Amino acid sequence: MTDDGRARDRGVGVDAFTTPVLVVCPRCEATARVVAGPEGQRDGGAGVEVRATCTGCGYARAESVTERRLGGPEDPWLGLPLRLTTPCCGEVLWARNADHLAFLEDWIGARLRERSEPSAASPLRNRRMASRLPSWMLAASNRAAVVAGLARLRALLPQSPRRA
Repeated sequence: MTDDGRARDRGVGVDAFTTPVLVVCPRCEATARVVAGPEGQRDGGAGVEVRATCTGCGYARAESVTERRLGGPEDPWLGLPLRLTTPCCGEVLWARNADHLAFLEDWIGARLRERSEPSAASPLRNRRMASRLPSWMLAASNRAAVVAGLARLRALLPQSPRRA
């Protein structure tokens, strides 16, 4: 967000924040991380190599994943529940990681949201994160509650200060 309270859509895609993902460890319920190899890095043709690890209990899981499941409060690779979730406006407010949370804070908290035209880097406007956010999250009547919910999510981050 700029100093004048504006947020500009930079063409960030809906799949931009898929690695690393902060999840609830299935063994000890601490914060674990799910990391996927680069999209072009396949494990012999079957899929993307994905690893879940927890430094709290030593949980480790590696799997070859052929598709992502975007759009819910679980990680898109293994389906583990996200760490950053909170009830908000009768819905579940969630973020995959600190960068995703920062994007939401900037976009939701802005007084004016400016969407840019499609470009070569991001040709499909409807595949952009800014265009895919649910209407309850963007409603002016819910702004204060959503901003408060984002602050609750920020407090759940493991020792990660807000970006400047």
